[in-house]
Amino acid sequence: MITLNLTVIIVIAIAALVVLYFAWPAFRQMVQIIMGKKVAGATSTSDKLRHKQAELTAAVNQQLTSVATAKALAVQASKDVTAAEQELAELENQYRVAVQGNASEAAQSDLLNKIAGVEGRIASRKTAAAEAAKSAKQAVSALDGAREKLREFAEKVDDV
Repeated sequence: MITLNLTVIIVIAIAALVVLYFAWPAFRQMVQIIMGKKVAGATSTSDKLRHKQAELTAAVNQQLTSVATAKALAVQASKDVTAAEQELAELENQYRVAVQGNASEAAQSDLLNKIAGVEGRIASRKTAAAEAAKSAKQAVSALDGAREKLREFAEKVDDV
């Protein structure tokens, strides 16, 4: 004859509840509703609001990092354009010297090819710089909006 002690019965009951929770959606929903009400009743409104405020503050801080990254990318893109423009000016000077010094057609052609390549890079870098500046502006705008919402929320929390 098999005797079941209390520990075995409890373990079997817990295992059955776990299986029911994951296998039967209606049971899972019922447990979540009951537990949600219990958790909701265990905390005060001000505690919930302060917790939400902490979450919003963390989100704003994360956005601040994103803004810094976007601004840094915009500055770097602008520097890349400036560097490419300087490279173009140097190549144009080299080309003028080559023409004045009666350099070979191959040397002049090589310089013209390099100039064309740099002009293409300048165009693409200007586009990238414009996009980076636009992204940085949008990020700053979103951050300002989030800060304003956080400030308004913080005022509501202080009123509770």
